[in-house]
Amino acid sequence: GLGDIENSGLAIRPEFRQYDAASKFEITKKKIGSKTACSCGDIIRGKKEPVDCSLFAKQCTPENPVGPCMVSSEGACAAFYKYSNF
Repeated sequence: GLGDIENSGLAIRPEFRQYDAASKFEITKKKIGSKTACSCGDIIRGKKEPVDCSLFAKQCTPENPVGPCMVSSEGACAAFYKYSNF
């Protein structure tokens, strides 16, 4: 995934604070490490191309997707798999 986006402005406006779960409950964020070699996050950010992923077209195919980029036919890896001569 993309993780946190630093300095982003997404927040509940003060007039809707009564509906904000983060202010009602003690919510803490956990850092969760990647459990797979899937490079989808880097592919979405443009840091890698699908062929740079060690799983692409090997363990990860449209028939057996590992990450979100291959799940949907509109995903970066699925489209690359279908339309490229890799």
